[in-house]
Amino acid sequence: MNRQSILKGLRAARSSQLQWFAFTRSLGDNPASSDKYSKSALEAQKRFDEWFYGAAKPLAKLGAFELIAVNHQALTELQDQILDTLSQPAPAEADRFLSWFRDPRRHNPQLQALIGKAQRRSQRLLDGLEMLEKEVQALPEETLKKLASRNFVDNNVRFLIN
Repeated sequence: MNRQSILKGLRAARSSQLQWFAFTRSLGDNPASSDKYSKSALEAQKRFDEWFYGAAKPLAKLGAFELIAVNHQALTELQDQILDTLSQPAPAEADRFLSWFRDPRRHNPQLQALIGKAQRRSQRLLDGLEMLEKEVQALPEETLKKLASRNFVDNNVRFLIN
């Protein structure tokens, strides 16, 4: 197992999570952009999932991984709830400008609460990624080699774990 390839995968996962976090935060200001959010957020989540369920598997034995796993599961559920809330139809008014201000999704306390929860969970997940990176950096080379021995794909980059 190559330490640099593991760290590269961790950093790519962090980047995906930061993108998801940014898309979610933007919904508080403009829920009308939910179509763009859905596509972008789901793409970021997909990249994170590819790392989490693929490249990160050998790291599951490390302590910080549990923090990531718990918050990843919670974020998946929160994202589903956010998307369900956003699927409520916007008002059909002739004046689009006024419609934006009157859009019930914009002032939806349930949506705002879900976004707040998702942001807190996302921060905890990012904290877990940081802790995991520190754990990986501190591991002796021999321990890295013992974690696992298999091929995996991370964000379209093939790594070999020996």
